[in-house]
Amino acid sequence: MSIARIATILLLLVVLLAGCGGGSARREAPYVREVDAVAGNLDSVTNDLYTPSDASSAASELVTVQVALRKAATGLAAITPPPSVRADHERLVQAVAALARGITPLIAQLKTGNVQGADAAFSLGAAREARRAIAAIRAAGYEIDVPLLG
Repeated sequence: MSIARIATILLLLVVLLAGCGGGSARREAPYVREVDAVAGNLDSVTNDLYTPSDASSAASELVTVQVALRKAATGLAAITPPPSVRADHERLVQAVAALARGITPLIAQLKTGNVQGADAAFSLGAAREARRAIAAIRAAGYEIDVPLLG
């Protein structure tokens, strides 16, 4: 896998997980404000990403993403969601935490310069699960805005 492939993976991660907001009768609910406040920190991560020129810089970029995802998972876990979305909120928390953990093997491979191993280590399964949880929460009328994930 080339550095271009790593850059594509970073871009794919951002695009697949890109946030989008929307209006809803429950947009101003305390739950929505709490989730949006926690998730707002992810927005700066997408704004600060750049195209890496080598495996080491790609690893550094992914460490930044991983730290932001870990903070988001911790912050989301501290929120008490409405009963109607409790299970979906827990799915979101678990998926964000899993996504952060899932980046670890990719970072490890990139730090050693093993670009081919990095490609094999990469998976977006947790990101897809996070998007499904966000969609379910939105379907319940809570228009949360989760940059990188929604």
